[in-house]
Amino acid sequence: YNFVIIGDHPKDREIAEMLNCPFIGVLTGFHNEKQLKLDDNSNVLILNSVNDITIDLINSLF
Repeated sequence: YNFVIIGDHPKDREIAEMLNCPFIGVLTGFHNEKQLKLDDNSNVLILNSVNDITIDLINSLF
């Protein structure tokens, strides 16, 4: 299965790290871009809103 974690909290990012899967951080919560980024940003996107997510963006993470 291919899956991606989408969230607005650093705990969501931590789940993505533990599962070794892509992460899409959205800036709709209380955390900023720096707090949502992974150490290795190869499969991470930070977006302003979930409305900005497209299938092409998701596919670019794999």
